[in-house]
Amino acid sequence: MNQERIIDMGVVVSDLERSLDFYTRVIGMEQAREFHINPELAGELGLTPGISFDVKVMQLPGEGPATSLKLIAFTDIKGTPGDSIGDQTGIRYMTLRFVNLSPVLERLKNEGIQTEGNSPVLMKSGSYLAVVKDPDGIFLELAGPLSWGNTQ
Repeated sequence: MNQERIIDMGVVVSDLERSLDFYTRVIGMEQAREFHINPELAGELGLTPGISFDVKVMQLPGEGPATSLKLIAFTDIKGTPGDSIGDQTGIRYMTLRFVNLSPVLERLKNEGIQTEGNSPVLMKSGSYLAVVKDPDGIFLELAGPLSWGNTQ
């Protein structure tokens, strides 16, 4: 895979631990790394008016380069709307593609998390689509084939 085609997204979350638990334990992502942006760098980059924040970088399991989802958490936002990337929780919709959707659906069921509408829905492509919401209400479209016999 050509790394130039990878997109990394940052999503501001209201509760880092709750979101980290959801994306690791329920969705099946792994934490690839974490880092802290200090107030000076945040201000210099224009991301915030000098407010620090923490980032947990998440990826779906597998080998090689992968798209990352950066969970961004602020502990203290002081600014006016539009001053900071932390003014609101981010992105309203994401698609996560899986080699096998069955283990994710099983974890959702075990956690008592309902899919939206009548999903999962079989698409003409042969893949299934299920829609759930993360702890901040972001819609996640979960896509992939079902293989109920193999839940690894």
